[in-house]
Amino acid sequence: MNAISTIENRIWKYRTLKGLKQEELAFLIGNASSSQVSRYERGLVMPTFEQLIKLCCALDIRIESLYPQLVKKWQEEVEKNKAKLKKS
Repeated sequence: MNAISTIENRIWKYRTLKGLKQEELAFLIGNASSSQVSRYERGLVMPTFEQLIKLCCALDIRIESLYPQLVKKWQEEVEKNKAKLKKS
């Protein structure tokens, strides 16, 4: 049995803090239906870069707030690569 991997995010948290329904957030980011927002919130799919920027604009937050673990992982990866670059 395979476990479905989900992408941890805080979209639901910030949407509800803003008092927005999924339908309203979908409208703000240019989606015709709330189903894609639901998939983002459940971590089933990662938003495209464009949708991610729109989410941040609609919720008045930074990417780090929506995807803290992912951003931390990417930052650590870049720092490791910087160290490797300095050694070469």
